[in-house]
Amino acid sequence: MKIKIITLITCFFSLFQILAQQMLYQISIEEQVEKSSLIIEGKVLEKRSYLNEKTNHIYTLNKIEVLQKLSGVFDTTYLYVITKGGTVGFNTEKVTPSLQLNKGSIGAFFLQNYKIELKNFSEDKIYKVYSDIQGFYEYDIISEEVANPFYSFENTESFYTTLSNLTEQPMQFKKNTTKKAQKNLSTAVINSFTPTTVRAGTGETIVINGSGFGNAIGSVDFEDADLGGGLANLRSTDDFLILSWSDSFIEVRVPDFAGTGQIRVTDQSGVNQFVSTDDLTVLSAESNITFDTDNDGEFDTTVRIKLVNTNGVGGYTWTYNSDFKSNSKAVVAFEKSVNNWICATGINWTIDENTSNLNVATDDGVNLVRFESSTASNDDEIEPGTLGVTISYFMGCQSGSGEVIGYLSEVDMTFNSRANWNFEEGLPSGSQVDFQGTATHELGHAHSMGHVISEGQLMHFNTIFGEESATRDIDDNTLQGAEQNFEFSKTGNFCRGTSVVKSKTCDSLSINKFVDRPKFIVFQENNSIKVSSLSVVSRLSIFDLNGRLLVDAIDESELSTALLPHAAYVLVIEDSNGDLLYRKFSL
Repeated sequence: MKIKIITLITCFFSLFQILAQQMLYQISIEEQVEKSSLIIEGKVLEKRSYLNEKTNHIYTLNKIEVLQKLSGVFDTTYLYVITKGGTVGFNTEKVTPSLQLNKGSIGAFFLQNYKIELKNFSEDKIYKVYSDIQGFYEYDIISEEVANPFYSFENTESFYTTLSNLTEQPMQFKKNTTKKAQKNLSTAVINSFTPTTVRAGTGETIVINGSGFGNAIGSVDFEDADLGGGLANLRSTDDFLILSWSDSFIEVRVPDFAGTGQIRVTDQSGVNQFVSTDDLTVLSAESNITFDTDNDGEFDTTVRIKLVNTNGVGGYTWTYNSDFKSNSKAVVAFEKSVNNWICATGINWTIDENTSNLNVATDDGVNLVRFESSTASNDDEIEPGTLGVTISYFMGCQSGSGEVIGYLSEVDMTFNSRANWNFEEGLPSGSQVDFQGTATHELGHAHSMGHVISEGQLMHFNTIFGEESATRDIDDNTLQGAEQNFEFSKTGNFCRGTSVVKSKTCDSLSINKFVDRPKFIVFQENNSIKVSSLSVVSRLSIFDLNGRLLVDAIDESELSTALLPHAAYVLVIEDSNGDLLYRKFSL
């Protein structure tokens, strides 16, 4: 495909670059045009997931109505776009990051031909999106803004103009393609919603009060934390999460993808639209899974994820690929991240003493940690623009009472071997990405935590290169959210063959001889932490979750915390016998 390189910032074109999303780096629109065999404007009509028996991966086929061909050769009215992950019955695969399309979404697709064998599907015309999540430019049907994770165009006309210059092909501007109707706000208003602060994906609901919503169910949209939010990145919640709808009252469960930001309500006609003036604050997000319980191709229930005992000793075992194990600095950084989480929540993770020769991430019962193979050409490797991929596999069942239960059965992590990683203890340079910070974030996903929109927080949807990528500490909001899911995992019913996850003792600090006897009482007051004891306190120390000593005092029963940032810490108390007691606390 012939392209013409042009300067993209012009008077007719509004463009901004978002900071590099966690596990993503930017692919230019010029490269996307060059690598795509077909560029179309389309609408998602339907979606259904299928199993590839050869690789044991689940994919979702999205049937796309072709609204307009923008470049390339194509002469039929629809095609199929494949995306990674999906649900078949009570088996779900989630790939992070990856493109996930919603029924009814409209946008531009940068496509390549794709050959794949899927069980119970024989159609052709299958395409994949080049650069995955970056190769779909979604249209907002009201504002007409066009955006992917890195670029935003103020309207479709400027987007068409840019593509026309790049492809040297004329394009017809179809205004009605993306705009259903003139929105009418004369009688529409959101007066309030309660509560205003939530944890997404935990089953919490909000009540939206207003007028003019209509009596038939429309849609409720939240700012999508996976894409950084903003009104250009609103996403509709599933209909079955809308519990009640009337002209003046809506009750809806907060979906796991919701980030801090505004809420939008659209009535059933799609004409009247209401946007809240205030932001919903999302402290943390707990990842959910959606099952197709009757296997009819339609998702019909969303459940919270339970962490379970998969290794016989209370949790999950991470296994290094032999090539990953050979990178000793990567191993040290990864194990620091694992220990951070163990000390923070008690999650039961262990490291396999043996390595594996497996070099493909698949649903095989092994929680594999690996670098992308330098020689592999299979389609499950890392997509262009991606620093790494976490694949989570879930299973579920239905109890006799009809309750649907879902649990995490396996996680695989693949890191880009060509990325400019910082594996050192010190902070990364301006062009590097911190490996420990990235691993801590990705392990957060393995702990059932989703993205948030809160700069500086561990699970924030993006990070920039350099020092700011060293998000090695687990902030208080993430910690509380993870603890909440960990406790949920220990309650209620379990699927046959699974058992309750067990807590693990923190053993990552560079000290030992811990005891846990109730002879100390620890409490926080103002900017200090105090210890009341039945025996003599000979030493107090505060460590961060990397095991680094931050504050230390001899023969004192009080330590100042005034200079410590908000985060999770470990207080270590030593008595006159040399016994050590540790207590986790947060500021």
